[in-house]
Amino acid sequence: MTPDSLHDSARRIALTYPFTEHCWPFGPEYDVFKVGGRIFMLTTHVRGRGAGEPQGRAAKITAEPGDLSQH
Repeated sequence: MTPDSLHDSARRIALTYPFTEHCWPFGPEYDVFKVGGRIFMLTTHVRGRGAGEPQGRAAKITAEPGDLSQH
């Protein structure tokens, strides 16, 4: 699985939860997913610090799937 396909899968799964809001409060480079006004997942591109350094993607998930079903 590539980093892009992992992000696509994470976004698709996040949007299946009831009451999920997809928004960009930190700018267009950050995909934020909330339930009940609380962030449970954030994804972004990670840029290298210098020329030739690798770039990648990052995701932060702060809730267990069972937690989301309680909202």
